Amino acid sequence: MVGIGTRLWSKGGILFRSVAAQFFIASVVTIFASMLVLGSWVSHQIKHSVLVTTGVQTSLFAETILAPFVQNLEAGGTLDEASINAIDALLGETPFADLYVSIKIWRSDGIVLYATNHDLIGQLFDPIYVREAAAGKIVAQFESVYRSEHAHERLVEDKLVEVYAPLFRTGSDEVLAIAETYERGSALSDALDQSQQMTWLVVATAATGLVGCLYLIVWRASQTIVAQRKLLRSRIVQQSRLAQQNRALRLAADKARLNASTQTEHHLSRIGSDLHDGPLQLLTLSTLKLTSAVRILRNAGTDRSVIEQQIETAVEMTQNALGELRAIATGLSLPEIAGLTLQETIYRAVERHRAHTGNHVELSVVAVPEPVSEALKTCAFRVIQEGLNNAAKHSPNAATTVSVALSGDAVEIQVHDDGPGALKSLEQQNGRTQLGLSGLRNRVAALNGDVEFSSTPGEGTLLKVILPLS
Repeated sequence: MVGIGTRLWSKGGILFRSVAAQFFIASVVTIFASMLVLGSWVSHQIKHSVLVTTGVQTSLFAETILAPFVQNLEAGGTLDEASINAIDALLGETPFADLYVSIKIWRSDGIVLYATNHDLIGQLFDPIYVREAAAGKIVAQFESVYRSEHAHERLVEDKLVEVYAPLFRTGSDEVLAIAETYERGSALSDALDQSQQMTWLVVATAATGLVGCLYLIVWRASQTIVAQRKLLRSRIVQQSRLAQQNRALRLAADKARLNASTQTEHHLSRIGSDLHDGPLQLLTLSTLKLTSAVRILRNAGTDRSVIEQQIETAVEMTQNALGELRAIATGLSLPEIAGLTLQETIYRAVERHRAHTGNHVELSVVAVPEPVSEALKTCAFRVIQEGLNNAAKHSPNAATTVSVALSGDAVEIQVHDDGPGALKSLEQQNGRTQLGLSGLRNRVAALNGDVEFSSTPGEGTLLKVILPLS
């Protein structure tokens, strides 16, 4: 039961949250309230119109039948016995007796001049509607027989229509007296009830049809909105999943680039070691043997200048090859930097270049962060190494400066020389294998960094690299 109630409550909550349901509730309240006001007003207007018509008809009766009896009435006077008897005879012998239950004739000051119940004649009352009729107005309403002068009318078991009509002096607007009539109103009341019922039926039907049509329109629009919301939710979920997948792929790609960079360094170190331990050893031994052979030939005293020259040439070529291989091995092999800080790694790269070339390098290190990843230290070492090698190759006698500083959330490295400048762009340089300047962009891109290379005539060459910390 609790689960069913929870589901119903949940469905009810969804219902009341929908646009169609909200419109239905608001429209029912608004339209039916408006129709209630309209129906009440229409019913009141119908009733008022019927009573006005009845009042006019009664006024015509009073002016035609009763007014002649008061034409000789003086101010403060009363009707004579003959007039009273004539009115009694008129009402008793004509069809008016069936129509009118009771008739009174009032003086404007509240004195009863005539009444079907003769006991009221001459008595003074204070009826409200007599004063209104004395002002020339016709007052018509359903019975209000609660005052003392209505004792006779209260005995009638029928609905009555009470009308107050002024009796004018013939040919003028002077009100001589006021006629009060009580007409049987059962048929009129029944007709009004039927009219009101029909009015309410029409109003209710119109309101229901209007609400139904409007609700159907809004319901269709609401269904469209619900469908679009579902579609948007599904697309948001899909976008979220795609974003997560892209994030995972990006992290995997970054990890792959870092792994590739690390593996490249391992391969280069192994190649450098293999070159040093293999060809370099053999060439060194060859040089020693050739040198020994030259020495033996010289000591033999025999003129073998041609052989000596060839051997010396071979020795020179072998020594040149050894120099080239040593340079290659030195460039490929990365010194052990696992235990070094970033600042120590920077100093190691500069000192190594000084030791190999003998060139002086100005170094400036400002507020570098610690600790950093091994990949960033390796990349920083290679950037400084390649920048200094490039400067030594193209501007051997130029002053060279290395600047390293923290720039926001990244490390900024600059290698500048004041040589002749006007070098080719980074992509057009002919560096040594994969470690030249042509491979520098790929190395830095593995860490999501940026590379700028500029060479201006007369201003030297600048290599600027930005390496993000994250």
